[in-house]
Amino acid sequence: MDLSNIVPQSDEIEVTLKYPGTQNVLENDDGTPMTISLYAPHTKEYKAVVYEQANKRIKEGKQEFSIEAWEESSTDLLIKITKDWNITFGGSKPKLTEKKAREVYTHKAGFWIAEQLQEGINGFETFTQA
Repeated sequence: MDLSNIVPQSDEIEVTLKYPGTQNVLENDDGTPMTISLYAPHTKEYKAVVYEQANKRIKEGKQEFSIEAWEESSTDLLIKITKDWNITFGGSKPKLTEKKAREVYTHKAGFWIAEQLQEGINGFETFTQA
């Protein structure tokens, strides 16, 4: 076994959205599953967002981190690590922009979407056995 060969097999996480509380895959009107792709935690894109957030807190000199700030930080992370999506929102399949991601993730449906995305991150299996 060579340690240099143990590297991540993918740089992204694809989450297939399911109707909350079920295993029923949500589909767009064209029959495709609704999916959201995120940058994986080991990628430079993901780390850049985490570093940006940490540096901001250090610069502001905040010793405490409120629940509200944590929720905002978590939402910002999801917004900025979203790589692509295939969803229907507001009657159309919107183009991914930071503004649109913020609208989707902060909508009243956003809490369950964020939960499913976080589950995808937490369950992401980076490595495969050789």
